[in-house]
Amino acid sequence: APPPAFEPTVQRSCPGDEGCATAMGALRVGASAQVISDIGFERPLHAYLAPRADCNELQQLPDPRCGALDSDFLKNCGADRLCEGDEGYPGPDPDGSEGDRDDDDEPLYDYFRDCGLDDVCPHEDGNCGADDLCPGDEGYPGPDADGSETYPGPDEGEGDQKFQGLWLAGFQLNRPAMGVRDPTWARTVAIEQGETLVTVTSIDAVGLFYDDIVRIRTQARALLAERLPGVDVDLIVVQATHSHEVPDTMGLWAGEVNPDIPIPLESAVSPRYMARLQAQAALSIVEAIEALQPADMRIARTYTGAEGLVKDSREPIVINDELGVVRFSDARGGTIATLVNWGNHPEALDDTNNLISADFPGALRTAIEQGVPDSAGTEAREGIGGVAIFVQGTVGGLMTPLNVPVLDRMGAPLPNPSFLRSDVIGWRLADIALDALESGEAEDVEAPDLAFAATAYKIPVHNRVYHLGFIAGLFDRQLYDWNDRGVINDRNLPHVLSETAIVTLGPLTLYTVPGELFPELAIGGYDGAKAFGRPVVAPDDPLAPDLSQAPGPPYLNDLMPGRYHWVVGLGMDELGYLVPPYDFVVHPLTPYLREAEGDHYEETNSVGPAIVPRVQSVLEHLAEHLGGGR
Repeated sequence: APPPAFEPTVQRSCPGDEGCATAMGALRVGASAQVISDIGFERPLHAYLAPRADCNELQQLPDPRCGALDSDFLKNCGADRLCEGDEGYPGPDPDGSEGDRDDDDEPLYDYFRDCGLDDVCPHEDGNCGADDLCPGDEGYPGPDADGSETYPGPDEGEGDQKFQGLWLAGFQLNRPAMGVRDPTWARTVAIEQGETLVTVTSIDAVGLFYDDIVRIRTQARALLAERLPGVDVDLIVVQATHSHEVPDTMGLWAGEVNPDIPIPLESAVSPRYMARLQAQAALSIVEAIEALQPADMRIARTYTGAEGLVKDSREPIVINDELGVVRFSDARGGTIATLVNWGNHPEALDDTNNLISADFPGALRTAIEQGVPDSAGTEAREGIGGVAIFVQGTVGGLMTPLNVPVLDRMGAPLPNPSFLRSDVIGWRLADIALDALESGEAEDVEAPDLAFAATAYKIPVHNRVYHLGFIAGLFDRQLYDWNDRGVINDRNLPHVLSETAIVTLGPLTLYTVPGELFPELAIGGYDGAKAFGRPVVAPDDPLAPDLSQAPGPPYLNDLMPGRYHWVVGLGMDELGYLVPPYDFVVHPLTPYLREAEGDHYEETNSVGPAIVPRVQSVLEHLAEHLGGGR
């Protein structure tokens, strides 16, 4: 039978519910930041990356190769990469590497060295010492007396003929991590007033499913019970920054996929990496709670404009350039935490990059804490310390820094792509945020009241490609309300369980959305007020969206209580793009597999047209409970 008609509810709210009857008392705030990316992994051989002319400055080797692995990396042609039939084929490789297979008849690929998680093999760079003998070699006498032997010995995964690498998310398949350029983090702020305790965690990830967030919550509560018996947390909010330069956490960006048949057959998500991410996120939550102390709150907002930062790559052109910032300080005036809310894809490094990175949010956070550096694109400025947290906003639509000219201080364009360009975007956003906090329009909030309302609910999945992904086991999340032995159709649609929350703190409202929200759903903007000099729709575009069908107010921000409204994008879940229903168009013959004519890429990465009405209904219901609404 089809699921019952959807009716939004409020499942948990504070103050008022059991365990959080009141929120009377002083504001207390704590923060913590935990590194995720310090984890071992194997790397492919550089020679197997695709040759490209647009590698970033850290990958401009004498032989510039970057991005995805080359098209022959699975052909198992041996050390010379030449198979029978290739021009210049000299015959089978003398070392037997061509076409070799393991005991299970699986090919033994040549594109990686099989050195284990430390990526160190014996007999490299003289690491076996003066006698050139390492553990396992015949006649090995033990470590060299002169200390010249540096090989640490075989570690996990070494010599097992399996690739223990990490595949980067956000762009194409088969893009391996070749190292770590800057650390990725789980960063948490804990906010307590009276009996009400809320945490907000931002994680450098392309996206996290609700099921993963439940796992983080479970670990955090178990650890909290060990370290602070009797203390409970009423609401744990978790979001992903949506960086496109981090390991896949969802299952969409597989590795070892045949370039001739680019269909993932198994997930590329590393269980080791996910375990590390979840554990560090849980630790950041608990340590933020342990660090709770009396706090003062200062809030500001400003508008960044679009130039040099962001563009909208889909009509209608609507860019939400509002940047919100909150600083919590201790009794001595020192910074506890600074939160910055703004919406844009962290993909400034593009698809050529192979080094794990937080992208521009990493530079933003470092600059808030430690200062903006004197660089080609920025002037030096002192930081304010504490823990800086980037809260992703209205990232859909599609907000992107790709191909946006970013100029240096002399007006010349910075190399694109480059780490310098990505960093300058982050540093400039930090500069804007610090200016806002110092401006006369910033507001010191006296005794802000803390409250929240949250609910879990089910969302139907119409996307046929996602159906195949679930069947193939690519996605590690549970499905509901369907017969897995029946034909998937409108009467037998799989559903996923998700969650949405609204948190208010004085004049500030944070509301989560389970994916990448189009800005116009939050702020409108169909009148061109947020098009920044571009037409909202091109006048000569026959496939432009019909703005006569676009919705009028109230928009989501209009429904929220308070005076400062922050969208927490990819909050509690990542279900793809939240596309306005009036412009949700799929290909008539192969829906979701191919794009419809016009600008309709986002539909192929959305669970379907039902998500926006359902999320809007839930948010309106929660907002009314907290004093907002129509």
